[in-house]
Amino acid sequence: MGVGVNASVGGVGVDFLYGGGADDYWASRVSYGLSGLGINSEIGLSVNSNEAQLLDVSVSSGIFETSFEYDLSEEADGAYWARGVVNPFGNVHFLVGYDSNEEVLYGVGYKCNENFHFSTEFSSEDD
Repeated sequence: MGVGVNASVGGVGVDFLYGGGADDYWASRVSYGLSGLGINSEIGLSVNSNEAQLLDVSVSSGIFETSFEYDLSEEADGAYWARGVVNPFGNVHFLVGYDSNEEVLYGVGYKCNENFHFSTEFSSEDD
């Protein structure tokens, strides 16, 4: 069981999540978003009870979406994740991703409507 709270004013967002039970867990995120010329961008900083310190950046429009996440914590030793999604044919999208473990992620998906989509994702680490 858990509880989450978020608020956003003037492009600045604050999120907090707490999960109770046998293993208490919390996470918080501060972000800033900016939109213009049909392009949305956001930068955020997250921390959690597992000592992760994540910096994330995303840029999107109706045709593409890119995101990059970098773990600033000492334990992560420079871990990062990058992902890109392209929507060339309306509701069909293709994705590719890469991380600091040299793992490649790829897939394809379909957006049925604003509230429902499905996708397949494969990894170079899959057998």
